[in-house]
Amino acid sequence: MRNRITRALRKQVFDEANWKCEYCGTKLDESNSAIDHKHPRSKGGSDSRENLAAACRMCNAKKSDKLFDEFSAPIAKKAAMAWVHAYIKSPKLTSILSVILTVVGMIFAVYSNQKIEFQREESIAKNLNFKTQIEQLDKTEDSLKQLLTFIEIQKNQVAENQRSLEILVEEQTKLEPLVNADKKVVEALLSVQQLKAKELATNEKVFGFISGVIASILASIVIIIVQYFFRVRRESL
Repeated sequence: MRNRITRALRKQVFDEANWKCEYCGTKLDESNSAIDHKHPRSKGGSDSRENLAAACRMCNAKKSDKLFDEFSAPIAKKAAMAWVHAYIKSPKLTSILSVILTVVGMIFAVYSNQKIEFQREESIAKNLNFKTQIEQLDKTEDSLKQLLTFIEIQKNQVAENQRSLEILVEEQTKLEPLVNADKKVVEALLSVQQLKAKELATNEKVFGFISGVIASILASIVIIIVQYFFRVRRESL
């Protein structure tokens, strides 16, 4: 565990260095003095007297600049170095500005995050709307396919009906002579039957007339015979 640099240890370091920077020899006072770790803390250096040196703020900053060589991003390295130098020159102002920039950065980050979230939700809504339109287009396409299939079926049906009609017309053409011939035969048969019917009616009339005449004659004979018998009988009485 690292030791804490006490006021006494700090004063000891500066007194032993005669209040001069051990790197450049600049006269030190409370405003420009700094305790430097010969072996940096980041690399395991301790807070023991043997690892401490009196330094001016500029030399301490230059040594700190060497620590920034470990930064992989050049922009981050330059920003860190600028902040350190600004802090050395004016600690209070740099601290205040750092706090302000931090708050502004947080506000900007929150605003940016909300804006990104809003854009993401808007994009999702657009995607959903686009998805709905795609689904409607798919349904419309299916309906059109079904309609085209129905039209094709009806077209084939009409073609079949047309073919059937043509076949019927051909059959009618073939059967028309036979029908006409049969019609003539039927008309001839009807004529013959009419003639026979007329002849039969005439014969029936003649037969009826003759039968009537014969019946009249027979009736007359019967009457004459009956009268004769009545007369003979009357005379015998």
